[in-house]
Amino acid sequence: MNLLKRASLYTVRKIGKSVVLFLLLFLLTTLVTVGFSVLDAAQKSAASLRETVGASFSIQGKIDELSFEEDGTGYTANTALLTEQDIDAIRGERRIKAYNAVQMSTACPIGLFTLSGREDCPISANTETTWNSYFSMGILELTDGTAITANHSMSAIISGAFAEENNLTIGSKLFLSAYSANDTETKIGLEIVALYASDPSMEFDDDTVFLTHDAYWKLTNTSPQTYSGKVSFIVNDPLELDNVIEQIKQLDGINWDNYIFSKSNESYEAISYQLSTLERLTAILISVSAVICAAILFLVLAMRVRNRVHEAGIMLAVGISKSNIIIQYMAEVGVLLALAFIVSYFASTSITAGIAAYLQKLIGIVDITIAPCSLFLQYSCEAAVTGIAVIIASIPIIHLKPKDILSKID
Repeated sequence: MNLLKRASLYTVRKIGKSVVLFLLLFLLTTLVTVGFSVLDAAQKSAASLRETVGASFSIQGKIDELSFEEDGTGYTANTALLTEQDIDAIRGERRIKAYNAVQMSTACPIGLFTLSGREDCPISANTETTWNSYFSMGILELTDGTAITANHSMSAIISGAFAEENNLTIGSKLFLSAYSANDTETKIGLEIVALYASDPSMEFDDDTVFLTHDAYWKLTNTSPQTYSGKVSFIVNDPLELDNVIEQIKQLDGINWDNYIFSKSNESYEAISYQLSTLERLTAILISVSAVICAAILFLVLAMRVRNRVHEAGIMLAVGISKSNIIIQYMAEVGVLLALAFIVSYFASTSITAGIAAYLQKLIGIVDITIAPCSLFLQYSCEAAVTGIAVIIASIPIIHLKPKDILSKID
């Protein structure tokens, strides 16, 4: 009787033990496959996160002069300015991909009604409104039109509510007026290029007008190409944020003692912490499940071989070599292992799809896939470990002679 036939007959005859061994191999394979798939997805998501989630630092001038009005009702604060030349020098750092300068003030909309009933409304001058924290964090969202960029001139973005209140649309003219420090009134006309809506759950003044810097300089009678507010620089890699800041501070020609640096990487830190926690838990799950299942597998195989000592003695007595007996044992386990691989693949695919759906709700888009090359490597390692376990479990047969084995049987 050939080796494969003996292996098949034993598997069928001991169907109960074969099912137990199959389930153990299936469980081990599925746990490891799912674990490595989730671990790989977490690592890829972390790498993708570094490219997509904004991390930035901002530079703002310190107050270098503070003057109070004679009647005590107000004050004027002058801060150190950043110039266009300074910004160009900072942007020379290759790890910075974009920037947005923000300057804030107030102005009076001419012939229009504010939602709050006040005469004036907040204005916010931006280089790129896409990188304004209100838009990047989802507090505000453009509902129509295009974001302000460095290519726009004398342009504005207003809220849909403010536009509806005053019968304004994209392309309409918005006129603003403001008084400078010497009480000189300046009026400007802006073209509305977009409308925004604010998150109802957040407190935001929908009277706010976002405009270009050329409009701000003209309206406030301040020097062009200078920035009195906060200038934010977005870096390519959040992990490089601290290093980039240190490099910027080494630039010559700017007295950095007059400026305040601040970091903004809360979104990245929050999501990356969840991903790193997921990686650690997955690695622990893989390690623990692999060790436990491997130990149980060895015990099952050891029991399986020990219960067949008499059978092995008879086979040795009729001239079947020890190597053939061990190969038969491997063939028996190999058939079950191959079947476990097939069933586990489909089970793992379903499980990873469910995990991906859950993680998408928790931390955003996570693509969990079972890579063929990783699967082949895993299956090869499992087959090798299982073969070694069979050999170790067969040591009693390897060391004993046929008469020694048969003499142990009562």
